[in-house]
Amino acid sequence: MAASSKYGEAFDAEYVDNMMGKVLVQACAAVALNKPQDPIEYLSLWLHKYCDNAIILQNYEREKTHKAHKEVKEKEIVMKKVMIEQELRQQQNSTLNYMRSITNDPYLLWDTCLRAITTYTGCQAAYVAVVVRKIFEPKPKKKKKAEGEEGEEEEEEEPEPEPEEGEEGEGGEGKEGSDTTSVDEEPPEADEEKPEGEEGEEGAETEPESEPAEEEADEDKEEGEEGEEGEEEKEEPPPKPFRIPKPLNYKNRRILYVSATMPAHIHMLNRQMVIKQGPITFSLLVEELPELHIPNVLYKEGIHYFGGCPRVGAYFVVPITVEYIAKKYLADEFKERPPEMFDIVKQKQVIALLCCDTLKSNSMGNGRPFRDIEMDFIRDCAKTMSSILEENNKEIKKDHNTPEVIEKFKVQLREIKLARVEQMEKEKEEAAKRKKVKEKLGRLKRFQEAHQAWEERQAVKARAQARAERQKERERKKLEDAGEEVPEEPPAEEPAEGEEVVDDDPEPVLEPDPEEEPPAEGEEEAEEPPEPEPEEGEEGEEGEEKEEEDEFNDEELEPNPMVEIEGEGGEGEEGEGGEEAPVEEEPEEEEEPEEPEEPAEEEPPLEEAPPEDGVEKPKESEDMIKLKEKKKAHATKEKEMKKSIKELKKLVKGFEKRKKKAIATLEKLTVEVEKYERALFIANGVVKYLRKHMENAWILLIENKALLHLLGHKKMAIDDWNTARKLFNADLLDKVIKNYDPLSTNDPDRWDDVDSYLTGLKDEKLPDEACIGFLLQQWLLACKKTTAAGVNYHKIKSKYEELSREYATLEMEKIMCEAESKLSGTKLKKMVETEEDRIEKTVIEIEDEEKRLADLAIAEAAKKEEEDKMYAEYAAQAEAEAAEAAAAAAAEGGEEGG
Repeated sequence: MAASSKYGEAFDAEYVDNMMGKVLVQACAAVALNKPQDPIEYLSLWLHKYCDNAIILQNYEREKTHKAHKEVKEKEIVMKKVMIEQELRQQQNSTLNYMRSITNDPYLLWDTCLRAITTYTGCQAAYVAVVVRKIFEPKPKKKKKAEGEEGEEEEEEEPEPEPEEGEEGEGGEGKEGSDTTSVDEEPPEADEEKPEGEEGEEGAETEPESEPAEEEADEDKEEGEEGEEGEEEKEEPPPKPFRIPKPLNYKNRRILYVSATMPAHIHMLNRQMVIKQGPITFSLLVEELPELHIPNVLYKEGIHYFGGCPRVGAYFVVPITVEYIAKKYLADEFKERPPEMFDIVKQKQVIALLCCDTLKSNSMGNGRPFRDIEMDFIRDCAKTMSSILEENNKEIKKDHNTPEVIEKFKVQLREIKLARVEQMEKEKEEAAKRKKVKEKLGRLKRFQEAHQAWEERQAVKARAQARAERQKERERKKLEDAGEEVPEEPPAEEPAEGEEVVDDDPEPVLEPDPEEEPPAEGEEEAEEPPEPEPEEGEEGEEGEEKEEEDEFNDEELEPNPMVEIEGEGGEGEEGEGGEEAPVEEEPEEEEEPEEPEEPAEEEPPLEEAPPEDGVEKPKESEDMIKLKEKKKAHATKEKEMKKSIKELKKLVKGFEKRKKKAIATLEKLTVEVEKYERALFIANGVVKYLRKHMENAWILLIENKALLHLLGHKKMAIDDWNTARKLFNADLLDKVIKNYDPLSTNDPDRWDDVDSYLTGLKDEKLPDEACIGFLLQQWLLACKKTTAAGVNYHKIKSKYEELSREYATLEMEKIMCEAESKLSGTKLKKMVETEEDRIEKTVIEIEDEEKRLADLAIAEAAKKEEEDKMYAEYAAQAEAEAAEAAAAAAAEGGEEGG
């Protein structure tokens, strides 16, 4: 609503009411209530105070809004952290579930656990150490020396631990090995058996060495009780409850590192540690601590570093345990006890330690303590491994019956070997026949070539003789035409009676067949190698292979049918189509179409040259007639030879068919032969060693080494598991894993024999008694899983390559976007600058316009003032005139009235 002044000027009353009305009303109300002496001053002060309060309220509202935004952002950050932790926990749970699926392979389980720890925690150094006894190693025999020298050698064989060695966790990245490992080194294969059975085959090795005195005393007491029971046979008291056993003693044990994060800590593998070297780690075993966490090893006394240099960082150890019952409680006399009674004597035996550290170094480690969430995950990993190894420990303690299975293997192997010997004899006979046929074909071929060359030479001689006769005839005719006397040719010298004509180029004769000669058969029989006996090993078979290869250079007739099939892979199999011809007869089949073309090369009319003008055709000589007769005779002989060659080829094809049939039958038996040979070879060694060394597990391990040496393995492939995996492509179990590549695809044919062996061990439940067989089973399982992992590796690699290509394209797109953004930025900057210039010009124009309007307003105001003055003067003049008129009128009226 617009109001107007007395001069008619309009102003915006609505603006004043909205912007100042309420404030002015409140100010006037305050003035009316307080009634100050100077209301104008009070009103001005009140308005100043109101303005200050408005600024304060505005700042307060701004701070309140900022605080609310900050709280919202903090809540978002907390929610993101919670979501990240939940996602991390889900990934950890999935990893733990995958670890639970790994059975019968402790080394794969440990490697998976270490990779998970380094992935989900800030730890970059993690390793697993198993708790073992000292490994017994027989000392090598030495020559007799002086007593002083023997004492020095004994001192050298028992080196003292180095002072710079200490806790396994204190080494971090710079850990260095102990010299004691060269003497007390234990192969990781032994440790693989421990976690699964934990020295628990039939409970023979599970008894700790720490309680010999206690167990002997208990046995004496039990024997005394049995004696008393014998006296009182009539009364059978109820079974007494078991006594609580004493805690296990780990003081005479040692720690062996079997797995570590690769490749930075590969030097920790196969290292050993005793209680003197690592008292802090052994305190977890001796004092039965649930875990060991040192936030900063630098402040912990008694810590030793493998590198000799102290470092900053945390050290965390968690034990891996299985259920343990002493051997004496597993005897037959306690089998009838109720299961509840065994709960008292059950103990948790530490079989391994899961160690982690964050020691700071130049390239690894962060040096900070472990967080709660990280320690929780490490504990979960240890619990998961404990449960898996405990299940394996229970599984391998079942009763098995090995001798019966081995006897069956022996009987079946004898039958198969007899059948194999008969088959090899038949194969040798057929090979000898094939060799004779091939030699006969070679003689025929050589005869054909020699006869063809002889015919060509005879044809050349005949042409030369005919040419000479024609030349003589021309010379004679010229002499007759000239009237000269023609000299008579001397008659040919005829051989005297009884003399033989010696031909310079006699006709080749077919060599006689050497098959009819009896000495050749005797020689072949003398050259045949002796037949392999059923009890001979594979080395004897390899010797026979070499002898037969020397005898038959053209035929690969090895006693091993698998090797023979591989050598004749190009021949094809009878049962699978057998369409391909043998490799040896391919050149003969190629020469067949060329044989009928040989008679076409004869040139009988060569001597019949066209007669010249006036020259009569000469008559054929007797030599030419004889030559033609010989050619006819040779043609008939060639036909006969071709017929014989065809018959021989038919015989060769028949021999090849019989050979393929024999190979097919032999191939069917080959798999079973190889299976039973390997199984019996291993089982015989296992039985022999188990009969002698079942009481001591460590002697079994030494015999295991000897068995593996017989299989062709080196010592370094036995002592260290990681190198064993890399060098596992040796001739283990007779070329089953030959040229093994862990990253190649899984070949089912290659693993058929291995699967049969593993199935035999599993179905017949041999691993409990056959410790060595069980250990080999674990190795084969690990290799097969590694092969399966190779397939997964190829898939991941291909996927990685695809993702890398996509990443490269995205990088190119990113670069293009950055370039476009830079160009758009420069364009936008120019646009902003131009817009700012335009705005500045507009502002200047507006200011000029405002000044012009202000000048116009001033001019209008001055003009208005002048008009007001003029109006005022005009009004005053009008009033004066009116007054004068009124006065004049009044004067006139008075005069009239008077």
